[in-house]
Amino acid sequence: MLMGSFGNSRYYNYNSTIFSNSRHHYDRSDNSYNVVFGRGELDLRNVKVDKNQKIQVNSVFGSYTIRIDDSIPVKIISNVAFGNIQTPDDRDNAFGKYTYRSSNLNEDSPYILIDANVVFGDLKVLKD
Repeated sequence: MLMGSFGNSRYYNYNSTIFSNSRHHYDRSDNSYNVVFGRGELDLRNVKVDKNQKIQVNSVFGSYTIRIDDSIPVKIISNVAFGNIQTPDDRDNAFGKYTYRSSNLNEDSPYILIDANVVFGDLKVLKD
């Protein structure tokens, strides 16, 4: 579902936050969530993991928080340029790539893969 445009020909979906604040709940039909010059939150605490699910989260000049349940197996691949990502193991990554794996992750069983990208912003993944 397209909500509008930003720039000449770039379209963003309803899971994009631009110059505002928003809260998102995971929807299997759309696996991309973006914050540009804003603040966002993605709640993954009630996601049923019955198959592998890839979610892309981008924070550009913004701040994003992802909330996960400790019982959900998660793998986070983070890429940062001039920003910060804080993973549930309390590791802060300010530049480059880092991969976090939850203690209950078995890559032969269903899990959530979060592809997290930050440019001049921050992203926190919190376990609840």
